[in-house]
Amino acid sequence: MLKKILLMTIFALPAISSAEAIHVNPTSLQSLPSQELGQVVLKFMPSIGETVDWYKNANDKNFKWLDSKYVETTRDDNGTIYSTRRAVYRGNVNGVKSTFLDKRVYEMPWLVTLRGEAQGKFGVDSVVFYPYVLARNPDDSGMCFGSTHENCEFTPFNSLKKAGITYKKICENQMGAGNFDIAYLLSKKGKKNTYGIWSQSAGSGGSSNSFELDFSASNVEVCKKVKS
Repeated sequence: MLKKILLMTIFALPAISSAEAIHVNPTSLQSLPSQELGQVVLKFMPSIGETVDWYKNANDKNFKWLDSKYVETTRDDNGTIYSTRRAVYRGNVNGVKSTFLDKRVYEMPWLVTLRGEAQGKFGVDSVVFYPYVLARNPDDSGMCFGSTHENCEFTPFNSLKKAGITYKKICENQMGAGNFDIAYLLSKKGKKNTYGIWSQSAGSGGSSNSFELDFSASNVEVCKKVKS
């Protein structure tokens, strides 16, 4: 009889998940859908005849813009100015999401940065994408890297294919110790051919990747950038 009661008690207990759901941090992004890298890249590729500017995807509700407009910053080494405009979004590569540990395990958002190499009035030269910890203290924010961050490495090619983007390798810079920049020419019907640069930074603490849309005018120009 006791055995029967115990069995009935066990079956009456609510099912307990073996793994808790991982929430994104900051929580303000929780309601956003997770976007595949290739689809996000496609959103920022210019259409034929278009020039990407600071307004690009400004009204796309799947991005949370951190900067109301472009921000100009002075370089420490030579005093020249570069410009940026940043947004965060929920991202993945082939369904894989980056995570980080901060008492609990959280999904890491992605950062997209529109960048101009001079004053903002001269426009956007590139758009960079990578997983990023957005902390309340800016000093604690940073790129996915290190022992408390997971899934910092990614290869973009299957994700690009899913979005219908084809790619052709143009040039590369293998810097040793797992560090590299590799440039590709990206193509998609209805879109302007655009360069993509897949980069990896590596060190004793691990490695991480980023992907960049580069609006250089020629192979020579983008390869000069990659090899500099």
